[in-house]
Amino acid sequence: MRERLRVVVFTAGPLAPINRVFYERLARDPLLELAAIVVDEYRRARTPLVARAVRGVREDGLAWIAFKLASTLEALVSGVARRLRARAHGSPRPEESYEAFARRTGVRVHRVPDIHRDESLALIRSLQPQLGVIVGGRILREAVITIPELGTLNIHKRKVPEYRGGGPVGY
Repeated sequence: MRERLRVVVFTAGPLAPINRVFYERLARDPLLELAAIVVDEYRRARTPLVARAVRGVREDGLAWIAFKLASTLEALVSGVARRLRARAHGSPRPEESYEAFARRTGVRVHRVPDIHRDESLALIRSLQPQLGVIVGGRILREAVITIPELGTLNIHKRKVPEYRGGGPVGY
């Protein structure tokens, strides 16, 4: 039997159910060795509200204010509806954590404060990946994506560029 392909996943954010299923399939594939999941925990500092408002009005005019009010109201109504549903039907099942996934599957999970830092790059090199797979998160620099011997694939959950960013999923 030939050697299995050593894969490392690069991701960010909590473990979404659709990603968990994808990772489980990678872990069970007899042709792959899912060596690790590297979770980038970097969060860019949020721009102050006044600066965001000034930029929004400058770029989109006064229509930006109407849009922002409507989207804020929609988020508020959605949150209230979610709480009412949870009260009436019970809370949804809690999502599995990366740590629970690691215990259940044996796949190592490494949380890094910033995937582009030297310590993170050294960690990725130490995993000796043959193939990298990006599943969500921010745009990764060349220093990260060139570490795997055979390169890195970027898996999108939705058709890009039309549906970039978060939202409904289905690979």
